[in-house]
Formats: sequence, structure tokens, C-alpha cells
Amino acid sequence: MLLELTDEQEFIINEAVNWYLNSSSNLFQFTGPAGTGKSVVLNSIVARLGLTIDEIAPMSYIGASAIVMRRKGLYNARTIHSWLYNPIEKAKTDINGNVVVNDYFNLPVYEIGFTPKPLAGVKLILIDEAGAVPYQLKEEIDRRGIKTIACGDLNQLPPPMSKPGYLVSGKIYRLTKIMRQAEQSPIIFLSQRASAGLPIHAGVYGNSMVIESCDLTKEMLKGTTISLCGKNKTRDSLNHIIRQLKMNTDIKLPVFNDLLICRKNNWNIESNGLNLANGLIGTVLNNPDPTRFNGKTFSIDFLPLGSTVPFEDVKCDYQYFISPIEQKQFLKNAKYQTGEKFEFAYAITTHISQGSQFNNGIYFEEYLNRDINNKLNYTGITRFSDWLIYVIPSKKYY
Repeated sequence: MLLELTDEQEFIINEAVNWYLNSSSNLFQFTGPAGTGKSVVLNSIVARLGLTIDEIAPMSYIGASAIVMRRKGLYNARTIHSWLYNPIEKAKTDINGNVVVNDYFNLPVYEIGFTPKPLAGVKLILIDEAGAVPYQLKEEIDRRGIKTIACGDLNQLPPPMSKPGYLVSGKIYRLTKIMRQAEQSPIIFLSQRASAGLPIHAGVYGNSMVIESCDLTKEMLKGTTISLCGKNKTRDSLNHIIRQLKMNTDIKLPVFNDLLICRKNNWNIESNGLNLANGLIGTVLNNPDPTRFNGKTFSIDFLPLGSTVPFEDVKCDYQYFISPIEQKQFLKNAKYQTGEKFEFAYAITTHISQGSQFNNGIYFEEYLNRDINNKLNYTGITRFSDWLIYVIPSKKYY
């Protein structure tokens, strides 16, 4: 079915084609909230220019976002690191040239570096969730001298960095009109109210609903893909409750089909164009073998949601996995790493969900602070594509 483009989309597509063919600038930027058809614009620009799949490099800083790009027609989308770098690993040495040894494992400590990867034949770079790209990565992309289109959604939470690379300066085109196909979407309706700071009242909205927390049931928790919330303590509590409901187990180690999230970047590990990066969510394809468990690490096969190729034999940090949330940050930043950092992902914070998209789920409204709460609620709502249950605190008065 051919999509009916809005006047805004047609204008931006034409501007982008003209820029590509005639401008000396290598950067074209546009933004728009959910429902305005940013992916439609990207695909239409590629089609109008007549570029082949080998001539474009669709990329995102966020692995989950790269998967979404594939699902929306940019089938060769990868993480930025996967497109730009070949990782190299070498043993770390001290000032005397001696190999540094990890006392915990009695093994050499390795450092990860990168060598640039040529983008042979690429004529156009496409970046989604561009607001999350650090400035240093933008500089690396700039050095390639390839025309680049960067798009994102400025209504979302700001990136947790001091200097983002895109959508902060220069000419930025803006989509504002909701596509006809999305006009009746309850998710778009609720997201617009959240972005504007308007109250969201309990009720049924098409195939979605807004309820008070006192009306939440176990069946709702069990029957949805994932839950999003604002606070880590809420996430921790929900993960315990939902995992027991869905998996009927409370053992500490993950089991087959458990839902996990990676919590620390390892750009040295790649599978099918995706890096093992912070925020990547997937399922466990094995039961960790107790005969291989040494009390320090355990191994899993990890399949990201929306992908078909798993990360195999990933060594996970046992101590990090079982520790309470108060200790996890310390272990994540420990001098000597003992394995990849994973947590259960039946519930995650809205901050870490950015770039992801789920068919359905539950969003728990929680107040963090006045400056970001509208963006927090908007971001949480727009992580879902089909339907959601929006949970407001009981006894909330507007």
C-alpha cells in the first residue's frame, strides 16, 4: 500500500534531494515527533535518489534503534561502531612494559582499541536517533567526507552526555503534521498530551487504556511484552514480580527464554551488525551450564529482540548479575572487569529504553523532576507501536 505523504514530508524530501545533488554541505538534519513519519522520509529520500542498498549506510548509536531501522525498510542498518570501526584487542602493559594481570581471574588485562573501517562505495549515511550520538563520533563521521542525513525526535529525553553531535545547531528541518495513517492512534494521542504537559486521565483509548495503579492486575503484568518506569527501585521490584509471574522461577541465574538487557558497552563483541551495547534487550537461548560456572562468570547465548542472529557464549559477570542495584554501578565501573554486565529486562527504565520499540507494554508514570517529566512520559509512551497500558499513581490529582 502506498503511503500518502504530507506536504511537510514532500517538502523535506525535495529539500534533501536538492541538498544531496547541489549543496557543498555534507550534513542535512530533520526532526519530528512520533507519528510524523521520519522513517518514511528517510526511505523516500533514498528512493528518489535511486541509491542501492550498497550505496547507503543506515546507522544508529543505539543497537535497538538499528534493529528498528531494519524493520522499517533500511535492511542493512548497523550500529555506528559496526560501520566505522574494526575493533582490536591487545594486552595492557604497565610503565615497565610488563603485562597487567587481573588478580581476580589471574589472566592478562586486555584493552580494546579501534582501527577505522573504510566505507567503500557508500554515497549516503543515514543516522536515526541522531540526538544520542556523541560529538566525538560525529567528528569521526565527518572525517569520512560522505553526505549524511541525521534525524531524531527532540521531544524525547535529552541524551546523557554533555555534548551531543547532532540536532543542536545548524539548519534543522521540522516535521509537525501527524500522518493520516497515525491520526487515530491512541499512542499518538497520549504522546501529544504528554509532550504538551496536559493531564492524562484514566479511561479507554481505542485499544489502549489508562488506569490507576490500584487497578493493575497480575494478568496485565504477565500479558504484556515489557514494563517501563522512571526509577531504578521500581524497576528492580517489577523485575522480581513479573519474572515470577512469567517464568515461574526465582533462581538467581537466567534460564532459557529469560528476558535480559545488556548494561555496559562492549564494542569488541559484534553479531550481525550489532554490538553488545548498553540497552540491548534480548532473550536467553540456553540454560547456563552449571559445570562451566566458576562462581565468577556464566555463559549465555543472547538473541536481541528483532534480530535473527544471537551473540554466542557471552561470558556474564555473576557478581554483577546477583547484586542489588546499589552495588551495580560500582561493579560496572570496577577497575578490572570480570565479564559482561546483564540484568533482567521484564522492566526497564524509560531512559534506557530510548531507541527501542515494543509492540505493547505497560508504562508506569513516575515523577522525577519538573524539567524532564513531560519528556519522560512522552518517551515512555512512544516506545510502543501497537498498544499500551498507562499506569498513573493512585490518588493523583491534577
